[in-house]
Amino acid sequence: MTNDFYKGAGFITFAAGIFLAVNMYLSTDWISPSTEQGNDETETEELAAEPAPDEELTASMEAELEQLRNELAEAEEANAMLQEADHEPGEERIIAFLTVESGMTTSDVTDFLVQTGLVEEESEFRDQWRESGREELLQQGRFELNSSMEYLEMIETFTSSPS
Repeated sequence: MTNDFYKGAGFITFAAGIFLAVNMYLSTDWISPSTEQGNDETETEELAAEPAPDEELTASMEAELEQLRNELAEAEEANAMLQEADHEPGEERIIAFLTVESGMTTSDVTDFLVQTGLVEEESEFRDQWRESGREELLQQGRFELNSSMEYLEMIETFTSSPS
């Protein structure tokens, strides 16, 4: 069973961190002083006149970095809003994403929800799903859930078209 599971903005933060680390590592060659001191002015002028071989790559990486920063800011804002709504101080808030693929069953979905801690009473959740008459209505797609959702609300999420 393949699951997409991210808590809050952790995945985006991780991706942005990796991107920044690689960018900083690659940029050290540009900033570190050369060990060779050439006296030839012509050579120095030629080097200054030539564009850096990776200017396009650097510009692309900077644009991607800016995009990641924007996405991170949006995710942090959305996460903060979710943390504030219907949340008791000191209570852990769980946010999970699940991609339901062809061939997955309500049992697979329930197992995921139990593993992530979104469902504490597995048998009660299974009973509610069965009693709702929606067992055969499981939709494919990517779904976002959080710990403030009631069991029936989760069932409705999985049996409606994904947003």
